Amino acid sequence: MLGMQIFDLTTTALIPAMCKPDAVGHHAVALVLAYQLTSTGFLQYWQPFYFGMLELSSVPLVFVDFFRAFPALAKRFDAVNELCRVLFAA
Repeated sequence: MLGMQIFDLTTTALIPAMCKPDAVGHHAVALVLAYQLTSTGFLQYWQPFYFGMLELSSVPLVFVDFFRAFPALAKRFDAVNELCRVLFAA
């Protein structure tokens, strides 16, 4: 998890289209959380659960980004697009 967060923060910071303050902040906080949980024994038993819950929102995000990249499909599958947006925001 720590390695993935380092990769995510690096790519987010280096790719101009992704380098937005909210995205960089999100990945920086996730990196600090990953470091804290892996470098100490704090909540070691619950780490897989919390890391899994953090990454669970990535599933609807993939579809949100997909529909954003293909507006014709977003219009055709409007209900699915809206459902994915709501699930990601929840």
